[in-house]
Amino acid sequence: MDIGFKDGAFHPRIILTKSKEQLRYTALSYCWGGDQPLKTLKSNICIAYPWSRCSFRAPPENTLQYTIIVTYKLKIGYI
Repeated sequence: MDIGFKDGAFHPRIILTKSKEQLRYTALSYCWGGDQPLKTLKSNICIAYPWSRCSFRAPPENTLQYTIIVTYKLKIGYI
């Protein structure tokens, strides 16, 4: 995921990289149990991450927002 920080705001999006392209990134691993409404699948990988639907009150979005912020503060552009 490209955290896409520009113009003072985050615009995260899923990207596909070339196999030999080397990018610096952070990693996030978590499981909230059961089926999750927000997940990356082959069928939706080209759809931009719905940042506007994220809420600091709801877990996995909360975790993803914090991860994006920490990644930015570490001066890393990708998760």
